[in-house]
Amino acid sequence: MSDERRKFKRETADQRKEALIQATLSLVAESGVRGATVRGIAERADVTQGLIRHYFSTKEELVTAAYE
Repeated sequence: MSDERRKFKRETADQRKEALIQATLSLVAESGVRGATVRGIAERADVTQGLIRHYFSTKEELVTAAYE
């Protein structure tokens, strides 16, 4: 195995959702809604883009959850 492989950690669904919401709020504050890309949110939350789609159908759904 390569030392460069990403190490994943197990978190609960609620912890992952909260990390996504916090990453979204942070990026929206820095760059606006258009600047808060799915890729950027995933990087900030340290998850894959696919995981975002697992919890939220669209970016708009994620942004709405973050504002709630």
